[in-house]
Amino acid sequence: MNKLASTLAAILISLSLLSYNPWISSAAPMTDPAISPGLTSPQTPKADNPLPPSSPVKLIFIHHSTGGNWLADSDSTDVGGDLGKTLMNNNYYVSATNYGWGPDAIGDQTDIGHWWNWFRETNSATYLAALYTEYDQNFGSFGSWS
Repeated sequence: MNKLASTLAAILISLSLLSYNPWISSAAPMTDPAISPGLTSPQTPKADNPLPPSSPVKLIFIHHSTGGNWLADSDSTDVGGDLGKTLMNNNYYVSATNYGWGPDAIGDQTDIGHWWNWFRETNSATYLAALYTEYDQNFGSFGSWS
């Protein structure tokens, strides 16, 4: 197959994958029991609730520098995005990981290819236990949020 044909095939496959969106009610429902057992009629998506939660919800960010900059207060660093402060003001308890964080310094591994290590490999239970009990900001040199 030549390069043009390969490119066109990839585009057509991508477009066909984009044609089904389960979050849009006008999309065709998946009714094949082998793919989606028990789903025999269209499902109406739940509406997003823009209101803050009624009781605090813990969020932990697994990030490198971009996430640290988003979370940091703008008055603590020139590149702070105030996300941490904004979330805290809306009833979210925000904590984070960073370079060097956690067992085996797993915080150094936040690229997409590393997610297997965090959530599926042999030490993932140890990493997840550390995540569930993390309550510090761990902002490193990016700046804190208040």
